[in-house]
Amino acid sequence: MQRRTFAACRRWVNLRSPGVQQGSRLRPQKRTSSGPVGMSQKCHNRTCAVARSSALGYIIAFATSDQSIIVLSQGFGGASMANDEHVALLKQGAAGWNAWRDENPNVLHPDLIRANLSGADLIGANLSGADLSGAILRKADLMQANLGGATLSGADLSHAFALMADFSEAMVIGADLSGAILDRTNFNGAKLNGAILVNANLFRANFSGANLSGASLESATLLETDFTGGNLTGCRIYGVSAWGLKLDGATQQTNLVITPKNEPEITVDKIEVAQFIYLMVNNQNVRDVIDTITSKAVLILGRFTPERKEVLDRLRKELRRHDRTPIIFDFDKPNRKNVTDTVKLLAQMARYIIVDVSDPNSAPYELGVISMLSLDSTPVVPLIMQPQRPFPMLEDVLNKPWCTKLIRYKDEDDLAIQLDTKIVNMVERKVKQLQPHRRLTREAAPRVNRGARR
Repeated sequence: MQRRTFAACRRWVNLRSPGVQQGSRLRPQKRTSSGPVGMSQKCHNRTCAVARSSALGYIIAFATSDQSIIVLSQGFGGASMANDEHVALLKQGAAGWNAWRDENPNVLHPDLIRANLSGADLIGANLSGADLSGAILRKADLMQANLGGATLSGADLSHAFALMADFSEAMVIGADLSGAILDRTNFNGAKLNGAILVNANLFRANFSGANLSGASLESATLLETDFTGGNLTGCRIYGVSAWGLKLDGATQQTNLVITPKNEPEITVDKIEVAQFIYLMVNNQNVRDVIDTITSKAVLILGRFTPERKEVLDRLRKELRRHDRTPIIFDFDKPNRKNVTDTVKLLAQMARYIIVDVSDPNSAPYELGVISMLSLDSTPVVPLIMQPQRPFPMLEDVLNKPWCTKLIRYKDEDDLAIQLDTKIVNMVERKVKQLQPHRRLTREAAPRVNRGARR
């Protein structure tokens, strides 16, 4: 399929009947003697569609995958063109335009339908409520412009500069915003169904309460972007750069397509992990890393003060010799608020856990963390250096089914010997014993759906 911009394949036509409402669905028409019907060109997985011709009005629409046509915008009155006076005023500059808007408060919806404003300087322009359906705003400068409540369905805003512009409650259905600079732009409550935001820069953009269902966000930059209460259902998100997103329980993010259009479709339900899932599916090196973590990782917990670093170093060395990958969590470092969550995440990835309770000051805290983890499938091996005595609460942990017996060692050499002769075999038996309870999927794991090639 040849890729074209939405604007390039857009078709405007007249309606034979004015009874079509915005957002309604029509079946595609075949070419007839009464006039053209379009359904000929495709772009970004959509087919631009046109209805029959007459002198009653216009319609812009696109066909969905089920071959229905979504009506994006319509108008009546024959010409289906912008008001020449409005266009001329706007092209004179934002200052004169804004003054005219102030002087004519009764003009709630300036008629800029299909206006060619490509490259126009519209900085700070008051375009609130304006009808810009199908307008060409390619490379226009819309910095801090007010487009609140405006209609931009099917408009071409590709590569527009709309820094801190206001599109709140705007109708941007099917619009092309590919490559646009939309940093700190406000789309609160806007309708962007089927919009094209490929390669758009959305740094700190506000899409709270916005509807982006079916939009294409491929290769977009989503840095600290706000999607709270938004609808991302069915978005194409292949290649997005997503960091620090703002999401909440009301954010709808199901059936997100993480593959490009020329590959079999894979969907997930969490945008934050989309890139990771795609890499895991398609990159052998990433799969090898995952396999290494889940089958070879050994989490080591304890307080490894400078005088006890030799024990830690020896423990690392011996585990590597047994083809294990040590992951160290040192409780001697400054505490963090989310320490329990961090340990829990590492513990869930580990084959087994070694916890050194030799420091009497550490025992209550480390063992408290371990007890809270409810590790019914990950073995725990407690160690203690002689002649220290274990903290009393250790007895409760030792009675857990996932805990081995306490291992006492004299020094790092003795610990190395016990690893060879006792510890490794003992803990591997425990791994097999707990295997039926091993969780293959975690509570936070996203749903991944494979679809057929389209």
